Amino acid sequence: MKMSILLLSIHFFAQLESDHAAKENYLKEAVSLAPAKWQYISDLTRYYLANNENIKALETIAPFYRNSPEQYQIGLLYTRALINNKKYVAAENILSDIIVLPAEGYRDGHKLYRQTKLMLAAEELLKNNLAEAQQNR
Repeated sequence: MKMSILLLSIHFFAQLESDHAAKENYLKEAVSLAPAKWQYISDLTRYYLANNENIKALETIAPFYRNSPEQYQIGLLYTRALINNKKYVAAENILSDIIVLPAEGYRDGHKLYRQTKLMLAAEELLKNNLAEAQQNR
């Protein structure tokens, strides 16, 4: 009980914090206190993505995804981190393994799939490989 109150307090202060370094530290503290809680990993990863710290985002989410591939929320966030790091083939592979049931207008999985395919096609066009580009559309 005390740990959950502490974690909620840390999470609350992280959301209120305007200083980026302090906010990052609060989020890291929450992750260190509850490394098995996907919500804290997700918050820290989203923080990094929002601040264009894409490598840190990928380094944060990748180990958790490897240990918990059944968490589709983490899978989609991992995919977003891969896309932001221009790892489109890896993102496509992850998306092919994730099963996301659409819920009340939630279309993030579809958007990530489309973005991944378009970026793969764009890479092939830059290589003048029209056949591969058409295959990825």
